[in-house]
Amino acid sequence: MALTPRVAFSCSLVSCLVLQVIFEVIDKDIATSQVSGVVAFQLGLRDGDATARALAAWSAHDTTLAGFALGLDFLYMALYSMTLSTAISWLSRTDSDLLRSLCVALPYTAAAFDAAENMGTLRVLLGNGSAVVRSATYACVITKFVFLGLSLLYIMIALVVAGVWGFAKPSGSQGSDSEVNALYEAPCMAGMPCC
Repeated sequence: MALTPRVAFSCSLVSCLVLQVIFEVIDKDIATSQVSGVVAFQLGLRDGDATARALAAWSAHDTTLAGFALGLDFLYMALYSMTLSTAISWLSRTDSDLLRSLCVALPYTAAAFDAAENMGTLRVLLGNGSAVVRSATYACVITKFVFLGLSLLYIMIALVVAGVWGFAKPSGSQGSDSEVNALYEAPCMAGMPCC
């Protein structure tokens, strides 16, 4: 079987879902009254007291599992950025190559901030987390979620547009039938259910 964009997208999407389940299992295992998991720990990094309480609540085993999850997250970054950028590329209907390139770059930018966030979190887990490291890591967490949110927003809007324009060409539309068909087929190519 050839590695087509559709196969690559499907494999990366399934891999992302499998890793998400693994992360949920790890988070459930390390959850305490102080912190519910790795992401919650990262979101609490701006508060030094909360970070100290969370670290004190975790056993050495829990800290090791959190570090393992952060290491596994590097694979997750590659997979989610590829999955989201492929979906954006398929659904992009702009004539501007610059705009399309910027939108496709959103998930990769999120992954870059995710990598910086993980490095900072690992420093904190190892006991080297100064206030500057914690603040910078927290900023990376927020920035990552902004870029991921923009990526997902673009995909949702593109799917709505593809659905609206794909089912019937509105009267007075300037688009050709092939352009309308291309809009409708984009979600199908992305593995989305089509009518």
